[in-house]
Amino acid sequence: MFVQTDPTLMTLLYKIFMGIFVAGGIALVTWPFRKLSAIHAELTAQRENHLTHIEAHGKEQVDLLGKMCASLEGVRLDLKEQTGFIQAMAILPKAAPTRRKR
Repeated sequence: MFVQTDPTLMTLLYKIFMGIFVAGGIALVTWPFRKLSAIHAELTAQRENHLTHIEAHGKEQVDLLGKMCASLEGVRLDLKEQTGFIQAMAILPKAAPTRRKR
């Protein structure tokens, strides 16, 4: 009734079955990560666009920041002068004399 098969044929069939089983398992595990290359390409494109934008407008922004710092320096000096004037004009109450213990 039973057909006796060659042991090498059974070994070969077993290895083929296990290879297909392992490959299917790996494909099943890596299925969620199939879009990583598309995400990587999108992030690379965004980074290149950002760097191009920085290169195009960087010099202009540095010049504007320099002008802003120069104008704020004048405001800071004016505020310092105004604060000193107000402090000089302020009437401060005299402190009550303290008694020394003998």
